[in-house]
Amino acid sequence: MTDAPEMTPSVSQTVANRAKSSTWQTGLKWFASEFVVVVAGILVALGLQAWWQERQDSSRGAEYQQQVFSDVRVSERALRESIVFDRAHYSATRLLSTALYASDIPLRDQALQWLQSYTGWTADPRPILGNVNALIQTGEIRLVSDPKARRAIISYASIMGTTWADRDAQLARMVRANDLSIARLEAANLPPLMATLSASGTYDPNDLQDYLPAYLAAWPRLRADEQFRTAQQWRLFAYLNIEYYNQEMLTATTDLRKILEASAP
Repeated sequence: MTDAPEMTPSVSQTVANRAKSSTWQTGLKWFASEFVVVVAGILVALGLQAWWQERQDSSRGAEYQQQVFSDVRVSERALRESIVFDRAHYSATRLLSTALYASDIPLRDQALQWLQSYTGWTADPRPILGNVNALIQTGEIRLVSDPKARRAIISYASIMGTTWADRDAQLARMVRANDLSIARLEAANLPPLMATLSASGTYDPNDLQDYLPAYLAAWPRLRADEQFRTAQQWRLFAYLNIEYYNQEMLTATTDLRKILEASAP
């Protein structure tokens, strides 16, 4: 048997194959170009989204920082005022305590001087920590872009929380001293002082005029009352410690305010 002749593709088949190959290559190029366009579009969209999110985060971080800055300024002012007020009350209590160990009865003007500042009164410079604590607890503190400001806010929250708790312990000491002092005044048959305290814990001198004679008449008994004298010593000790903690909080607040001013967007 003779071998079958080899089949060679016809011209028409060759042209068809070339046409198919060209069509496939064209389709591949089209797909590749479309793929590149789609991927590029996605990358651009992601980039724009990231840029927009970063812009939004930056804006929120600046807003949070401004809120904390405003709170810090209010707290700083309140702490400064409280230190001034408490020092005045400490001075009045010290005058009273010193007079209790003197042999003579105080003059009317002397008694009026320390009675004007209600012994046992303390300011309440409660720091505003709502925004600071919220930033830390929610994790939004990360939006504060300046690392120094971010660290300072976190440190500030810790200092203020701890120091305020320590101050509270001294305030409790003051309350006990006040209760004891009032009890000893009642034991000396002194009537309650019916007068209204100002916002800084002082009395109008005119409101003390009717109280002074009974107070001075009871003075020898008060001077001999060891518990009454002890109550004034407790007050002095509490005032000194309260001022110390107020000063600690003021220093921390002032430091944070300066850092936030320097890093303001």
